[in-house]
Amino acid sequence: MKLCIGKPNKAWVATLACVGMLGLGATALTSASSAATARPMMTAAKKAPPLFLDVDTVSVAKANDCYTINNFAVGTKVLFRIKVFNGATGKVYPNYALKSVIVAIPGAPSFVAKYASHKTDSFWTVLWTIPASYPTGVVNYTVTARANSGQVGHYVPFNVTTASLTIVAS
Repeated sequence: MKLCIGKPNKAWVATLACVGMLGLGATALTSASSAATARPMMTAAKKAPPLFLDVDTVSVAKANDCYTINNFAVGTKVLFRIKVFNGATGKVYPNYALKSVIVAIPGAPSFVAKYASHKTDSFWTVLWTIPASYPTGVVNYTVTARANSGQVGHYVPFNVTTASLTIVAS
């Protein structure tokens, strides 16, 4: 079959319309044949996709500069930057539609992130000052976002030591 790009071919459009009608008929026939089959399909269609989170850690050693880093000395500050996306569209999820964004750090209380504009972008942040008593090594933190609609997204960093948030002796 020859495919023309540009002006639509009437035969091609008619073929697509027929295929679409056959597909709809088959779907209706399949759905009508078993009510038990139709219910799960309807439920699955209504279920919203999970949220997608993009997270990084940056140093705030200098007053106005943030730079991505993953090794932090005890007593320094770690800034978690978080963006939340709609899992279906890939677009940034509106901050007003989120109930919470929480950063959980082992051996520390959970932190509620705040949404704000930062120079050229807007995102969620949590600032954590590493306590002097915090053990050195990899920190297996997680981030969870919950939408008002019930959607949830979880972020777990890669399990790669060289890319993980790591606390080092000062």
